[in-house]
Amino acid sequence: MFIMLLVVNLSIALIICLATAAVFRKMLAGYLRNYCSEEGSSIWVKFMSFLLCIIGITAGTRIWEVERYLVNGRTVELSREQMALEMYKTLIATLQICALMLFVFLTCAWIASLIKKKS
Repeated sequence: MFIMLLVVNLSIALIICLATAAVFRKMLAGYLRNYCSEEGSSIWVKFMSFLLCIIGITAGTRIWEVERYLVNGRTVELSREQMALEMYKTLIATLQICALMLFVFLTCAWIASLIKKKS
């Protein structure tokens, strides 16, 4: 059951990250095209999508919390309710870090646009 929990957490985090990257890809590309060349904005969008997936999966899988189901090298049996709760926590943690990362990026881009307008 422990291995299944890890696989399910990883799958949920991966799906959420890929979906988030796909949804915001066009918006990021349009915003970056205003400040970079076509080629430069394409590279930045790919980089941001990659970061979104890596950071989202890392935060979403929450290995340090899943380790509590290992006691002295043995796995503790998980109930369906615990499994559902862990899946919910994975979903929320992944969405939370993806939203935070996009917020930070867009805030920095907004500040850069204000500085560019002043000069």
